[in-house]
Amino acid sequence: MIGNGLSINIWPNFGYDSLFDQARRMGLFTNQDEALFKTLGVANFETVLYSLSESIRIGAAFGQERPTELKRHRSIQEALAKAVQGVHSTGGEIPKRTFAAIREELRMYRWVFSTSYDLLLYWSAASGEQPFDGFKDYFWARDCNAFDESTIWLHDAAICTRLCFLHGALHLVVLGSGLTRKRTTTGQTLLDQFGRPCGADATARPLIVSEGQASEKKRSIAENDYLTYCWEQLKRREAPLVVFGHSLRDQDSHLIEALNEHPERPLAIGLRDHGAKSNRREKHRIASLRDAERIHFYDSTTYPRGRSELALHEAPWRKHLRPGSGRAA
Repeated sequence: MIGNGLSINIWPNFGYDSLFDQARRMGLFTNQDEALFKTLGVANFETVLYSLSESIRIGAAFGQERPTELKRHRSIQEALAKAVQGVHSTGGEIPKRTFAAIREELRMYRWVFSTSYDLLLYWSAASGEQPFDGFKDYFWARDCNAFDESTIWLHDAAICTRLCFLHGALHLVVLGSGLTRKRTTTGQTLLDQFGRPCGADATARPLIVSEGQASEKKRSIAENDYLTYCWEQLKRREAPLVVFGHSLRDQDSHLIEALNEHPERPLAIGLRDHGAKSNRREKHRIASLRDAERIHFYDSTTYPRGRSELALHEAPWRKHLRPGSGRAA
């Protein structure tokens, strides 16, 4: 189970507080946009875009146009896209050897669960001589790379690495009909496509769970069939699990809940070395969250994808994109 720590180690700009705060700092919201977030009481783009999409769909059912809602939908989509592009690396900024190293490690596991929604894992899986060879992501249905649980058995081979994006990802989109599908590179990069309409579907929205509270994240997961499937797989697995790049704080309590579904499952949890006293406190805190004691703590810098030499520095031309500074999770 991989968290944002992997992304931050590779690309320090991923250490932002939240996409909502990032968009605010960059001045991407209109007053009306920000009022919508405040009215709904959330800081999650996906929730606001979903509410707007539903309003537009209901209006269409009654033969009513909803130009105000459609305008706000486009505006918030654009803000989200610019916020993401302001912190995300492009594929060309990351050396091929880094993608190869991540890919090699991922292939060691039967299941890979990620709570990061950046494109690092997707790009890494695609970096081999045969892109995505040995990986399955469950997006192959409906002739449009869609998720359909009834078709999973068709390609669910035991020898593959299954990729599950627990909180969505930048290449995943939910159509106005509710169907979840993935985008592919077709003339435009995935980053260029992000936040834009999907074909003729103006109400399509990115699938990103970006709330700050675990209860809100869990609710968003329950509202999407793909995310629900991934969540159920995390709960269902009994095999030993390696955890890397996760702080397992209050905002991650929904993950602890899933891990506690099988208390006998051994866990190996990566920690950064902050000194003996701090390390003891952190181990005690995490151990107190578990219903069992089969936990092994390891130095996360010894994990193949935690090595400092994989870290990149911010490209100079990007600095103007990020007013303010983020904080690593």
